[in-house]
Amino acid sequence: MNGGTISIVAGLVIIAIAPFAARRFQEIWGRRQEEQDKRDEFRRKPDRGSR
Repeated sequence: MNGGTISIVAGLVIIAIAPFAARRFQEIWGRRQEEQDKRDEFRRKPDRGSR
């Protein structure tokens, strides 16, 4: 297989997986954002040490 064929196959695979990957990514990203918000709340509190 030459480079062109590989890239075409990769493109098709990405197109096939994209909807599932997007949904999964949104779940993971949403969770990460919530965790980040919690961390920020901890940082805002003055009694959380010097950091």
